[in-house]
Amino acid sequence: MIELDYMEEADGTLRPLLEVKETILPLTKYGLMRKKFLEEQMSAVYLSLQVTDSLYRHCREVEARAQDMKERLKKDLREVSKPPETEDFMEMVAYQNGIDHQAEEMVLKEIVYSKEIPTITMTKE
Repeated sequence: MIELDYMEEADGTLRPLLEVKETILPLTKYGLMRKKFLEEQMSAVYLSLQVTDSLYRHCREVEARAQDMKERLKKDLREVSKPPETEDFMEMVAYQNGIDHQAEEMVLKEIVYSKEIPTITMTKE
């Protein structure tokens, strides 16, 4: 049985004193894609990251870099490729989708599916 310490509130209610560890957020699109890529294409790196407990951190870093790069690329592509001068909604949607797909393709190639081997460090406990 687990022993808990309690704190008494002003109204007499007892609240357990619980230690909350760091919240681990689930991986999103680019992190999951990177994890799958490492697992299938670079299994030695994948295993090294798992053994050193760095896989999650690496995938989160890839997510952040990929999102930042995609936003920058979309901004740059909008400056280079001016929107169509029309009020047709579908043409504007096609324009936005084209920019999004171009940026996505570059992000996947340069970051997510990169063969660059991440630096693996042992975590201290």
